[in-house]
Amino acid sequence: MSLFEGGDRRRYNLPSHDEVAVVIEFQKCGLPHSHILLHLANDDKLESSQDIDNLICAEIPDPIVNCELYDIIKTCMIHGPCGILNPNSPCMNDGVCSKKHPNDFNANTVAVHNGYPRYRRRDNGLVINIKGNNVDNSWVVPYNRHDCANVLINEQVNHDEINTFLDCRYVSAPEALWRIFEYPISHMSHSIIRLKVHLPENQIVYFREGEEKVALDRAAQRDTHITAWFKLDSENGGANRYSYVDFPYHFGFDDKHCKWKVRQRGGNKVIVRMYKVSPTGELFFLSLLLLQAKGATSWEDLRTVNGIVIKTFSEACVFNGLLQDDTEWQNTLSEAVLTRMPKQIMQLFLIILTFCEPDDPLHLWNSYKAFMMEDFIHRQVPFTLAEQATLLQIEKIINQSGKTLSDNNLPVVDEFIDFNLENLNDNVQ
Repeated sequence: MSLFEGGDRRRYNLPSHDEVAVVIEFQKCGLPHSHILLHLANDDKLESSQDIDNLICAEIPDPIVNCELYDIIKTCMIHGPCGILNPNSPCMNDGVCSKKHPNDFNANTVAVHNGYPRYRRRDNGLVINIKGNNVDNSWVVPYNRHDCANVLINEQVNHDEINTFLDCRYVSAPEALWRIFEYPISHMSHSIIRLKVHLPENQIVYFREGEEKVALDRAAQRDTHITAWFKLDSENGGANRYSYVDFPYHFGFDDKHCKWKVRQRGGNKVIVRMYKVSPTGELFFLSLLLLQAKGATSWEDLRTVNGIVIKTFSEACVFNGLLQDDTEWQNTLSEAVLTRMPKQIMQLFLIILTFCEPDDPLHLWNSYKAFMMEDFIHRQVPFTLAEQATLLQIEKIINQSGKTLSDNNLPVVDEFIDFNLENLNDNVQ
Protein backbone atom coordinates (compact mmCIF):
# COMPACT_ATOMS: atom_id res chain seq x y z
CA MET A 1 0.00 0.00 0.00
CA SER A 2 1.29 3.44 -0.87
CA LEU A 3 2.26 5.75 1.95
CA PHE A 4 0.43 8.62 0.28
CA GLU A 5 -2.83 8.71 -1.64
CA GLY A 6 -4.72 11.33 -3.65
CA GLY A 7 -3.66 14.94 -3.17
CA ASP A 8 -1.06 13.98 -0.57
CA ARG A 9 1.04 12.34 -3.31
CA ARG A 10 1.67 15.67 -5.04
CA ARG A 11 1.90 17.56 -1.78
CA TYR A 12 4.88 15.46 -0.79
CA ASN A 13 6.33 15.28 -4.33
CA LEU A 14 5.80 11.54 -4.95
CA PRO A 15 5.48 10.19 -8.51
CA SER A 16 2.24 8.78 -9.90
CA HIS A 17 1.99 5.23 -11.26
CA ASP A 18 2.68 5.97 -14.95
CA GLU A 19 6.06 7.68 -14.60
CA VAL A 20 9.25 6.18 -15.99
CA ALA A 21 12.78 7.31 -16.81
CA VAL A 22 15.26 5.24 -18.87
CA VAL A 23 18.90 5.89 -19.79
CA ILE A 24 21.03 3.47 -21.85
CA GLU A 25 24.78 3.35 -21.16
CA PHE A 26 27.31 1.76 -23.54
CA GLN A 27 30.79 0.46 -22.74
CA LYS A 28 33.60 -0.78 -24.94
CA CYS A 29 33.26 -4.19 -23.36
CA GLY A 30 30.24 -5.99 -22.00
CA LEU A 31 26.57 -5.52 -22.75
CA PRO A 32 24.65 -2.21 -22.59
CA HIS A 33 23.56 -0.95 -19.18
CA SER A 34 19.92 0.08 -18.94
CA HIS A 35 19.20 2.33 -15.95
CA ILE A 36 15.43 2.28 -15.42
CA LEU A 37 13.39 4.09 -12.78
CA LEU A 38 9.80 2.86 -12.45
CA HIS A 39 6.90 3.52 -10.13
CA LEU A 40 4.39 0.69 -10.41
CA ALA A 41 0.64 1.03 -10.24
CA ASN A 42 -0.95 -0.77 -7.31
CA ASP A 43 -2.31 -3.52 -9.59
CA ASP A 44 1.17 -4.23 -10.99
CA LYS A 45 3.13 -4.35 -7.74
CA LEU A 46 4.70 -7.65 -6.69
CA GLU A 47 2.65 -8.29 -3.57
CA SER A 48 3.60 -11.91 -2.88
CA SER A 49 6.39 -14.43 -3.30
CA GLN A 50 4.37 -16.11 -6.05
CA ASP A 51 4.33 -12.85 -8.03
CA ILE A 52 8.13 -12.71 -7.83
CA ASP A 53 8.50 -16.39 -8.84
CA ASN A 54 6.33 -15.77 -11.92
CA LEU A 55 8.88 -13.24 -13.19
CA ILE A 56 12.27 -14.15 -11.69
CA CYS A 57 13.93 -17.52 -11.23
CA ALA A 58 17.18 -18.54 -9.51
CA GLU A 59 17.11 -22.28 -10.26
CA ILE A 60 18.53 -24.59 -12.92
CA PRO A 61 15.76 -25.32 -15.48
CA ASP A 62 14.73 -28.85 -16.35
CA PRO A 63 17.12 -30.01 -19.13
CA ILE A 64 14.37 -32.11 -20.74
CA VAL A 65 11.41 -29.72 -20.57
CA ASN A 66 13.43 -26.52 -21.24
CA CYS A 67 16.53 -27.74 -23.02
CA GLU A 68 17.23 -24.43 -24.80
CA LEU A 69 16.85 -22.41 -21.60
CA TYR A 70 18.99 -24.98 -19.78
CA ASP A 71 21.84 -24.43 -22.28
CA ILE A 72 21.57 -20.64 -21.90
CA ILE A 73 21.65 -20.80 -18.10
CA LYS A 74 24.56 -23.23 -18.19
CA THR A 75 26.53 -20.92 -20.49
CA CYS A 76 25.61 -17.47 -19.18
CA MET A 77 23.96 -17.53 -15.76
CA ILE A 78 26.14 -19.69 -13.51
CA HIS A 79 28.45 -17.79 -11.17
CA GLY A 80 32.03 -18.93 -10.85
CA PRO A 81 32.46 -21.36 -9.39
CA CYS A 82 34.56 -19.71 -6.73
CA GLY A 83 35.28 -20.22 -3.03
CA ILE A 84 36.80 -23.58 -2.14
CA LEU A 85 36.09 -24.79 -5.69
CA ASN A 86 38.23 -22.01 -7.18
CA PRO A 87 40.03 -19.78 -4.64
CA ASN A 88 41.67 -17.79 -7.48
CA SER A 89 38.38 -16.58 -8.97
CA PRO A 90 38.38 -12.79 -9.70
CA CYS A 91 35.35 -12.32 -7.43
CA MET A 92 37.22 -13.55 -4.34
CA ASN A 93 38.04 -10.87 -1.77
CA ASP A 94 39.83 -11.89 1.44
CA GLY A 95 38.74 -15.47 0.91
CA VAL A 96 35.06 -14.55 0.47
CA CYS A 97 33.04 -14.17 -2.71
CA SER A 98 32.21 -10.47 -3.23
CA LYS A 99 28.94 -11.53 -4.92
CA LYS A 100 27.85 -13.60 -1.87
CA HIS A 101 27.94 -16.96 -3.68
CA PRO A 102 27.04 -19.69 -3.04
CA ASN A 103 23.60 -18.66 -1.78
CA ASP A 104 21.62 -20.58 0.82
CA PHE A 105 18.85 -22.91 -0.30
CA ASN A 106 15.34 -21.51 0.14
CA ALA A 107 12.16 -23.53 -0.24
CA ASN A 108 10.23 -20.34 -1.02
CA THR A 109 11.00 -16.80 -2.09
CA VAL A 110 11.16 -14.41 0.86
CA ALA A 111 10.25 -10.80 0.09
CA VAL A 112 12.35 -8.58 2.37
CA HIS A 113 10.71 -5.19 2.99
CA ASN A 114 12.74 -2.32 1.48
CA GLY A 115 15.50 -4.70 0.37
CA TYR A 116 16.44 -7.45 -2.10
CA PRO A 117 14.29 -10.60 -1.96
CA ARG A 118 15.84 -13.96 -1.18
CA TYR A 119 14.84 -15.97 -4.24
CA ARG A 120 13.61 -19.54 -4.17
CA ARG A 121 16.53 -21.97 -4.50
CA ARG A 122 15.31 -25.50 -3.82
CA ASP A 123 17.70 -28.35 -3.20
CA ASN A 124 16.13 -30.46 -5.96
CA GLY A 125 19.22 -32.41 -7.00
CA LEU A 126 19.72 -30.67 -10.37
CA VAL A 127 23.39 -29.92 -11.03
CA ILE A 128 25.49 -28.56 -13.89
CA ASN A 129 29.10 -29.45 -14.50
CA ILE A 130 31.16 -26.26 -14.83
CA LYS A 131 34.92 -26.55 -15.28
CA GLY A 132 34.94 -30.00 -13.73
CA ASN A 133 32.79 -28.99 -10.73
CA ASN A 134 29.17 -29.91 -10.12
CA VAL A 135 27.23 -26.77 -9.16
CA ASP A 136 23.62 -26.61 -7.94
CA ASN A 137 20.95 -23.92 -7.56
CA SER A 138 23.03 -22.01 -5.02
CA TRP A 139 25.30 -20.83 -7.87
CA VAL A 140 22.58 -19.61 -10.27
CA VAL A 141 22.42 -15.87 -11.04
CA PRO A 142 18.72 -14.74 -10.95
CA TYR A 143 17.21 -14.45 -14.42
CA ASN A 144 13.88 -14.02 -16.17
CA ARG A 145 12.76 -15.87 -19.26
CA HIS A 146 12.33 -14.19 -22.65
CA ASP A 147 9.69 -15.28 -25.13
CA CYS A 148 10.09 -12.83 -27.99
CA ALA A 149 12.50 -12.14 -30.83
CA ASN A 150 13.36 -8.95 -32.75
CA VAL A 151 13.66 -9.21 -36.52
CA LEU A 152 14.47 -6.39 -38.95
CA ILE A 153 14.04 -7.06 -42.68
CA ASN A 154 15.26 -4.71 -45.42
CA GLU A 155 14.43 -4.98 -49.12
CA GLN A 156 17.97 -3.99 -50.07
CA VAL A 157 21.08 -2.54 -48.50
CA ASN A 158 22.98 0.35 -50.11
CA HIS A 159 26.40 0.27 -48.53
CA ASP A 160 28.92 2.96 -49.52
CA GLU A 161 32.13 1.41 -48.24
CA ILE A 162 34.34 4.44 -48.97
CA ASN A 163 32.17 6.99 -47.14
CA THR A 164 31.69 4.56 -44.29
CA PHE A 165 35.46 4.29 -43.93
CA LEU A 166 36.05 8.06 -44.14
CA ASP A 167 33.15 9.20 -41.94
CA CYS A 168 33.06 6.86 -38.98
CA ARG A 169 33.56 6.47 -35.26
CA TYR A 170 34.17 3.48 -33.05
CA VAL A 171 30.96 1.63 -32.16
CA SER A 172 31.09 -1.33 -29.82
CA ALA A 173 29.17 -4.49 -30.65
CA PRO A 174 26.48 -3.92 -28.00
CA GLU A 175 25.86 -0.35 -29.19
CA ALA A 176 25.72 -1.52 -32.80
CA LEU A 177 23.12 -4.13 -31.90
CA TRP A 178 21.12 -1.55 -29.97
CA ARG A 179 21.07 0.88 -32.87
CA ILE A 180 20.33 -1.81 -35.47
CA PHE A 181 17.25 -2.85 -33.54
CA GLU A 182 16.38 0.85 -33.16
CA TYR A 183 15.94 0.65 -29.41
CA PRO A 184 15.45 4.05 -27.76
CA ILE A 185 18.66 5.52 -26.35
CA SER A 186 16.86 7.45 -23.64
CA HIS A 187 13.33 8.13 -22.54
CA MET A 188 11.72 10.32 -19.92
CA SER A 189 7.96 10.47 -19.64
CA HIS A 190 7.87 13.59 -17.44
CA SER A 191 9.89 16.78 -17.05
CA ILE A 192 11.45 17.37 -13.62
CA ILE A 193 11.03 20.86 -12.14
CA ARG A 194 13.02 21.62 -8.99
CA LEU A 195 11.85 24.60 -6.97
CA LYS A 196 14.42 26.56 -4.99
CA VAL A 197 13.86 27.36 -1.32
CA HIS A 198 15.66 30.27 0.33
CA LEU A 199 15.12 32.83 3.06
CA PRO A 200 14.69 36.55 2.17
CA GLU A 201 17.86 37.93 0.54
CA ASN A 202 19.55 34.54 0.99
CA GLN A 203 19.37 33.10 -2.52
CA ILE A 204 22.43 31.40 -4.00
CA VAL A 205 24.60 33.62 -6.24
CA TYR A 206 27.28 32.18 -8.55
CA PHE A 207 30.25 34.27 -9.66
CA ARG A 208 33.84 34.12 -10.85
CA GLU A 209 36.62 35.35 -8.62
CA GLY A 210 36.89 39.12 -8.86
CA GLU A 211 33.33 39.53 -10.20
CA GLU A 212 31.51 39.42 -6.87
CA LYS A 213 29.96 42.91 -7.08
CA VAL A 214 28.73 42.40 -10.64
CA ALA A 215 27.14 39.09 -9.66
CA LEU A 216 25.44 40.62 -6.61
CA ASP A 217 24.06 43.53 -8.64
CA ARG A 218 22.77 41.14 -11.29
CA ALA A 219 21.16 38.87 -8.66
CA ALA A 220 19.42 41.87 -7.06
CA GLN A 221 17.68 42.58 -10.38
CA ARG A 222 16.58 39.01 -11.04
CA ASP A 223 13.66 37.24 -9.41
CA THR A 224 13.96 33.75 -7.99
CA HIS A 225 11.25 31.09 -8.18
CA ILE A 226 9.75 32.34 -4.91
CA THR A 227 9.89 36.11 -5.54
CA ALA A 228 8.53 35.63 -9.08
CA TRP A 229 5.68 33.62 -7.52
CA PHE A 230 4.96 36.55 -5.20
CA LYS A 231 4.84 38.96 -8.15
CA LEU A 232 2.51 36.85 -10.26
CA ASP A 233 0.16 36.29 -7.31
CA SER A 234 -0.15 40.07 -6.93
CA GLU A 235 -0.61 40.67 -10.69
CA ASN A 236 -2.73 37.68 -11.76
CA GLY A 237 -5.90 37.03 -9.77
CA GLY A 238 -6.15 33.47 -11.08
CA ALA A 239 -2.67 32.57 -9.86
CA ASN A 240 -3.45 32.92 -6.18
CA ARG A 241 -5.39 29.64 -6.20
CA TYR A 242 -2.19 27.59 -6.21
CA SER A 243 0.48 26.89 -3.64
CA TYR A 244 4.17 27.17 -4.49
CA VAL A 245 4.54 23.44 -5.23
CA ASP A 246 1.35 23.36 -7.34
CA PHE A 247 2.37 26.40 -9.39
CA PRO A 248 4.54 24.62 -12.04
CA TYR A 249 1.58 22.46 -13.11
CA HIS A 250 -0.17 25.61 -14.36
CA PHE A 251 2.71 28.03 -15.05
CA GLY A 252 6.14 27.66 -16.62
CA PHE A 253 9.22 29.56 -15.45
CA ASP A 254 10.97 31.71 -18.07
CA ASP A 255 14.65 31.54 -17.09
CA LYS A 256 15.60 34.35 -19.47
CA HIS A 257 13.16 36.91 -18.04
CA CYS A 258 12.92 35.31 -14.55
CA LYS A 259 9.13 35.24 -14.45
CA TRP A 260 6.30 32.72 -14.41
CA LYS A 261 4.11 32.47 -17.52
CA VAL A 262 0.82 30.66 -18.02
CA ARG A 263 1.53 27.12 -19.24
CA GLN A 264 -0.02 26.36 -22.64
CA ARG A 265 0.41 22.58 -22.51
CA GLY A 266 2.19 19.75 -20.74
CA GLY A 267 0.98 20.46 -17.22
CA ASN A 268 0.18 16.78 -16.72
CA LYS A 269 3.69 15.76 -17.77
CA VAL A 270 5.75 17.43 -15.05
CA ILE A 271 7.03 16.26 -11.67
CA VAL A 272 7.58 19.01 -9.13
CA ARG A 273 10.32 18.78 -6.51
CA MET A 274 11.42 21.23 -3.85
CA TYR A 275 15.09 21.10 -2.90
CA LYS A 276 15.54 19.13 0.32
CA VAL A 277 15.81 21.21 3.47
CA SER A 278 17.31 20.10 6.77
CA PRO A 279 14.47 19.78 9.33
CA THR A 280 15.88 22.57 11.52
CA GLY A 281 15.85 26.35 11.48
CA GLU A 282 13.74 28.96 9.71
CA LEU A 283 14.42 27.54 6.24
CA PHE A 284 12.59 24.34 7.15
CA PHE A 285 9.57 26.19 8.52
CA LEU A 286 9.54 28.33 5.38
CA SER A 287 9.34 25.14 3.29
CA LEU A 288 6.32 24.00 5.35
CA LEU A 289 4.54 27.28 4.65
CA LEU A 290 5.35 27.03 0.93
CA LEU A 291 3.66 23.62 0.85
CA GLN A 292 0.44 25.10 2.25
CA ALA A 293 0.17 28.83 1.51
CA LYS A 294 -1.78 30.07 -1.51
CA GLY A 295 -1.80 33.54 -3.01
CA ALA A 296 1.15 34.92 -1.01
CA THR A 297 2.40 38.22 -2.45
CA SER A 298 5.44 38.85 -0.23
CA TRP A 299 7.56 37.39 2.55
CA GLU A 300 5.45 39.31 5.07
CA ASP A 301 2.24 38.01 3.50
CA LEU A 302 3.60 34.47 3.89
CA ARG A 303 3.98 35.11 7.63
CA THR A 304 0.58 36.77 8.01
CA VAL A 305 -2.07 34.90 10.01
CA ASN A 306 -5.56 36.38 10.47
CA GLY A 307 -4.29 39.80 9.43
CA ILE A 308 -1.37 39.77 11.88
CA VAL A 309 2.23 39.66 10.56
CA ILE A 310 4.08 37.04 12.59
CA LYS A 311 7.74 37.69 13.37
CA THR A 312 9.23 34.34 12.27
CA PHE A 313 8.32 31.52 9.92
CA SER A 314 8.40 29.00 12.78
CA GLU A 315 5.82 31.00 14.74
CA ALA A 316 3.71 31.32 11.59
CA CYS A 317 3.74 27.52 11.29
CA VAL A 318 2.50 27.22 14.87
CA PHE A 319 -0.31 29.75 14.31
CA ASN A 320 -1.29 27.92 11.10
CA GLY A 321 -1.53 24.64 13.01
CA LEU A 322 1.28 22.97 11.06
CA LEU A 323 3.21 21.91 14.16
CA GLN A 324 0.44 20.85 16.52
CA ASP A 325 1.21 17.13 16.18
CA ASP A 326 3.86 14.80 14.75
CA THR A 327 2.29 14.47 11.29
CA GLU A 328 5.09 16.43 9.61
CA TRP A 329 7.77 14.29 11.25
CA GLN A 330 5.92 11.12 10.25
CA ASN A 331 5.72 12.40 6.66
CA THR A 332 9.43 13.31 6.74
CA LEU A 333 10.44 9.84 7.95
CA SER A 334 8.02 8.13 5.55
CA GLU A 335 9.65 9.94 2.64
CA ALA A 336 13.14 9.08 3.91
CA VAL A 337 12.49 5.32 4.16
CA LEU A 338 11.77 5.23 0.42
CA THR A 339 15.29 6.28 -0.59
CA ARG A 340 17.62 6.33 2.43
CA MET A 341 19.79 3.72 4.10
CA PRO A 342 19.07 2.56 7.69
CA LYS A 343 21.91 4.63 9.17
CA GLN A 344 20.65 7.78 7.41
CA ILE A 345 17.10 7.15 8.65
CA MET A 346 18.44 6.81 12.20
CA GLN A 347 20.38 10.08 11.82
CA LEU A 348 17.21 11.84 10.64
CA PHE A 349 15.33 10.39 13.63
CA LEU A 350 18.05 11.78 15.92
CA ILE A 351 17.75 15.24 14.33
CA ILE A 352 14.00 15.21 14.91
CA LEU A 353 14.50 14.13 18.54
CA THR A 354 17.19 16.72 19.24
CA PHE A 355 15.92 19.81 17.45
CA CYS A 356 12.24 19.37 16.63
CA GLU A 357 10.80 18.17 19.96
CA PRO A 358 8.12 15.77 18.66
CA ASP A 359 5.06 15.22 20.84
CA ASP A 360 5.28 11.41 20.85
CA PRO A 361 8.83 10.13 20.16
CA LEU A 362 7.85 6.61 21.26
CA HIS A 363 5.22 6.40 18.53
CA LEU A 364 7.76 7.56 15.94
CA TRP A 365 10.24 4.95 17.20
CA ASN A 366 7.71 2.11 17.08
CA SER A 367 6.58 3.15 13.59
CA TYR A 368 10.05 3.39 12.01
CA LYS A 369 12.38 1.26 14.12
CA ALA A 370 12.16 -1.62 11.63
CA PHE A 371 13.78 0.59 8.98
CA MET A 372 16.57 1.70 11.35
CA MET A 373 17.27 -1.93 12.37
CA GLU A 374 17.36 -3.30 8.84
CA ASP A 375 21.16 -3.57 8.61
CA PHE A 376 21.17 -5.82 11.68
CA ILE A 377 18.13 -7.85 10.57
CA HIS A 378 19.68 -8.35 7.13
CA ARG A 379 22.69 -9.94 8.87
CA GLN A 380 20.32 -12.30 10.72
CA VAL A 381 20.80 -10.63 14.10
CA PRO A 382 17.85 -11.60 16.36
CA PHE A 383 15.10 -8.96 16.46
CA THR A 384 15.42 -8.17 20.16
CA LEU A 385 19.20 -7.85 19.92
CA ALA A 386 18.92 -5.69 16.78
CA GLU A 387 16.46 -3.38 18.55
CA GLN A 388 18.73 -3.03 21.57
CA ALA A 389 21.79 -2.40 19.38
CA THR A 390 19.95 0.36 17.49
CA LEU A 391 18.80 1.96 20.74
CA LEU A 392 22.37 1.86 22.06
CA GLN A 393 23.61 3.68 18.94
CA ILE A 394 20.90 6.33 19.41
CA GLU A 395 21.73 6.65 23.12
CA LYS A 396 25.46 7.22 22.49
CA ILE A 397 24.73 10.07 20.10
CA ILE A 398 21.84 11.67 21.99
CA ASN A 399 23.88 11.70 25.21
CA GLN A 400 26.26 14.17 23.55
CA SER A 401 23.44 16.75 23.54
CA GLY A 402 22.78 16.22 27.25
CA LYS A 403 19.68 14.07 26.76
CA THR A 404 18.83 10.43 27.42
CA LEU A 405 16.45 7.88 25.97
CA SER A 406 14.21 8.28 29.01
CA ASP A 407 13.97 12.03 28.41
CA ASN A 408 12.38 11.24 25.05
CA ASN A 409 10.12 8.49 26.43
CA LEU A 410 12.08 5.85 24.49
CA PRO A 411 12.82 2.31 25.74
CA VAL A 412 16.07 2.07 27.70
CA VAL A 413 18.77 -0.42 26.74
CA ASP A 414 18.40 -3.70 28.64
CA GLU A 415 21.56 -4.01 30.72
CA PHE A 416 21.03 -7.77 31.07
CA ILE A 417 21.40 -8.40 27.32
CA ASP A 418 25.01 -9.21 26.54
CA PHE A 419 26.27 -8.06 23.16
CA ASN A 420 29.25 -6.29 21.65
CA LEU A 421 28.15 -3.32 19.51
CA GLU A 422 31.52 -3.04 17.74
CA ASN A 423 31.35 -6.67 16.63
CA LEU A 424 27.77 -6.17 15.43
CA ASN A 425 28.82 -3.08 13.45
CA ASP A 426 31.73 -5.00 11.92
CA ASN A 427 29.32 -7.71 10.81
CA VAL A 428 26.96 -5.14 9.33
CA GLN A 429 29.81 -3.46 7.45
